[in-house]
Amino acid sequence: MLRSVAARTLLALILLASLLLSAAPAASITKSEVDEACAESQAAKAVLDEAQTQLDAATAAHQDAYWQRDEVSYKQLGLRASIDSHIEEIDDIRDRVVERAVDMYMAGGAVQPGMLFNAGSVEDVITGQAYLDAATKDDITALERLEALKVTLDDLQIEFTAQKAELDVIESNLAAIAQNQLALVDQVAAAFNDLDSDCRAARTEYQQQLAREAALKAARASGGAGGVSAEATPGFICPMPAPVSFINDWGFPRSGGRKHKGTDIFAAYGHRVVAVANGTVRLRSGGLGGISVWLHADYGVSFYYAHLSGYAPGIVDGMQVSIGQEIAYNGDTGNARGGAPHVHFQIHPGGSSRAAVNPYPTLSRNC
Repeated sequence: MLRSVAARTLLALILLASLLLSAAPAASITKSEVDEACAESQAAKAVLDEAQTQLDAATAAHQDAYWQRDEVSYKQLGLRASIDSHIEEIDDIRDRVVERAVDMYMAGGAVQPGMLFNAGSVEDVITGQAYLDAATKDDITALERLEALKVTLDDLQIEFTAQKAELDVIESNLAAIAQNQLALVDQVAAAFNDLDSDCRAARTEYQQQLAREAALKAARASGGAGGVSAEATPGFICPMPAPVSFINDWGFPRSGGRKHKGTDIFAAYGHRVVAVANGTVRLRSGGLGGISVWLHADYGVSFYYAHLSGYAPGIVDGMQVSIGQEIAYNGDTGNARGGAPHVHFQIHPGGSSRAAVNPYPTLSRNC
């Protein structure tokens, strides 16, 4: 009996030790150690650090401008619909008033016949004393409604013009930010290549360590914002090879009160997009996502790639793809037009019909 208890106790201790060891963080590297390894590449490292800082700021600025454009565009759609509705109702009332004037003419000739068929004289007809003298209560109500609609329509058109001017400024700013982002991506890549091998290795390890810490912080969030564990996406690789840029933009505001349900990964236009897992692809086109791909992984998780510029040669709907296989190219289709080329990336545990979770922790661990 004692031997059995001892065996169980030993087994429990072994399991506890293995859990502690598996949970232990990877060997860390400090910033001073990176600086020491980069002693021979100080100038190149300074250029790289500055370019990376500027790239991160540009990425954040792009998200802010992108949201502004999305919000103003959404408001413009609402204004356009309201303007169209007002014009339609004004035309309908005018048609009914003209019909009423024709009836008056046929009944007693109170309205001159030539005025009835002259579009420019419609306002004269319906505001003329002869029409008003013969008008019923319903006729007067229609005229009052017509005048109110005309005033409101003028206000809506003024607001629409002002928002159009605001949108033009935002579009111009977004285009400038996008150009700056692309230039900074190239600068980061060039500066990284200028580092000596020891410095590149140390800096890469340090950046991966920071990414792990960021992923851990994001994973502590509750609900979908926490993403999924590494075990949920076995073998996951970055959807686009380096150099890429992204931030934790999950939950950022979007038009109509929506929230951003993914991570925008920025890279050069036409940059290779690859399968993050073995699975089946479904090709889609149109709507906010533009040219897009659903990748349904064999292990039950679905991944969504949007705003692509096109598909890789040989990629067809419903085909099986392998992890790392080139499936598409980075772009700006859908509602990403005018902004920096990027892939909007989503993770849906349990399949595309299930809710998305924050991809940032997964991307931070692997990109």
